[in-house]
Amino acid sequence: MKNSIKNPYQNLLNKIRDFCFDVEHPYRVLMWFYPKEKLNSSSWCVADLFERTEAARQLGYNVVLKAADRGLEVWYEKRVIVPSF
Repeated sequence: MKNSIKNPYQNLLNKIRDFCFDVEHPYRVLMWFYPKEKLNSSSWCVADLFERTEAARQLGYNVVLKAADRGLEVWYEKRVIVPSF
């Protein structure tokens, strides 16, 4: 097996492609769902959402809230780390 010398520009191009992919398609996961019927009740508390949001930020996630027809969706999105090229 022959080992070829890697071009430094090709290595840089690969890093940039990986970074662009991570920016365009970040890792997302649906963490919480609040049904529409329960949002108007007194049992739903914004303080719970605030605590969960702060915990996610400490773990390196951004929190994205989406209003859906059936309720409120809370998505966690992994922060993209900007590499030093």
